[in-house]
Amino acid sequence: EDSQGKLVSISHIVEGNDKAHYVQALANRLGISLSSVTVYSDSYLDLPVLEIAGRAVGVSPDKSLKRVCQANQWEII
Repeated sequence: EDSQGKLVSISHIVEGNDKAHYVQALANRLGISLSSVTVYSDSYLDLPVLEIAGRAVGVSPDKSLKRVCQANQWEII
């Protein structure tokens, strides 16, 4: 952050398996079941987190994710 509290850089981007582990840990910490978690994504790179969620939704998904959404009958918006 700068002196006005505005973002000036991103130190780490959470992707793929890291995102799935983060969501799993957060659900555990909050005491909620992954079956009650909804994940929205536009990228096939998020497949690991989409697969652990109770509900997966493709949002203007890339070509690869669109195929996975259709194969798994996941909602596409």
